[in-house]
Parts: sequence; structure tokens; C-alpha cells
Amino acid sequence: MHSRTHPLIAMLLVDCKAPGDAAEREFWQQIESARAPLVEPIDSSHSWVTFIYRLDAGQHHSCVRGIALSPAHSLLPRIGNSNVAAATFRIRNDRRFGYDFVADVPLVDPVTASPAERRALGAHMATHAPQPDRYAARSCVAQFGSASHSEFEMPAAEPQPHFSTDASTRLQEVLPADVGLKTDRPISVYQPSATDSVHPLPTVYVISADGY
Repeated sequence: MHSRTHPLIAMLLVDCKAPGDAAEREFWQQIESARAPLVEPIDSSHSWVTFIYRLDAGQHHSCVRGIALSPAHSLLPRIGNSNVAAATFRIRNDRRFGYDFVADVPLVDPVTASPAERRALGAHMATHAPQPDRYAARSCVAQFGSASHSEFEMPAAEPQPHFSTDASTRLQEVLPADVGLKTDRPISVYQPSATDSVHPLPTVYVISADGY
């Protein structure tokens, strides 16, 4: 990660003299048009993917969840004098994943962090709800914390029924706490168009994660 700078980010570094100035406003207009994240092909198997977050007043950086397990490895630093936080990651072209952002999260590795650092990380996550990408094209029900998160499909990802134009059905359901969970959990159920009440599905896949 961070070994590539997208041309729009490089231009912003040079042109932006103060938060919210004309150069930054033009940048956000471009992102609104192009949508996010920004993808640049590397080869047939990987691409550079640039994630972008708009910092609110008083915020210093952000992290993107769904790319790496550690906040320290998913950092989106502030870009120059702007309110833009961004970073570029090398991602496989066959991936499909969910992601969201958490601002000013402590930059620690949960595996190697001290007990005090883990407590600080947990306290921050308990009081700062993850935010979906406001410039993403798609969102869905999130598992952890936020009401929704963003989802992204790389260029060579295998097709899925709920992203196609057929008559597949997407149902928003609730998995009740009495099945063994501590709380009710919102879930998404995708029913392919070829199924009916007479011929049940041969296999049901359950994915317990935000990114897959």
C-alpha cells in the first residue's frame, strides 16, 4: 500500500493551498463524477485502488476497514493542506468486498498492541460509528456497527445474481438473538431467480464478515 499516488491526488497536493479552497472543490466535483474508489490497472491480476475520505472539522486521518486487519496498515492520511484523506492499495482484480471508514482511529496493530492500546482502540470504535463511502456506487447492510457500508467489485470479480439484471431477489431480514446471538442481527438474503418453493437450493452459503 501507499507505493502509488493517483494523478488526482498528486494534483491536489500541488494545487490545494487551504482546506476547502477552489482546488479542493474541483477535486470533489471530479470524485462525484468518477465515483470512488478510483481504480488503475497494474496487470491482468492486480490494480491500484485509491480510497478517498472527506475529513470533517477537527478530524486528522481516516482508516478504511475491509482492506487490512490493522488500522496501522489501512491508514488514509490527510493530503497536504486539504480536507482529503486518501491512500492507494494493490488489490487483486477478482475481489469483491465491503468497506467503510473510521476517522482518527488509533493506529495500532491489535495483535501486537499493549492492553492499554487495545482498550483505547475498543473505546474509539465504540464511540465512532464506521461511515460508508459517500461517493461509492453501492451500499448494503453492514455487520458491525454502521447501518450500511459500501461494497465494491473489482474488474475480474465473478458475477453474482444480486449484481445482475435478472429477476434475483434481495431480502432484508433479521436474524433473531434467540438463535444463539447476543442481539438481533440484520442480514441480507439473496435468492436467485431460478429458485422456487418446489425445488430448494442445493447449497446455502453463509458469509459472516463485512468483506469477502
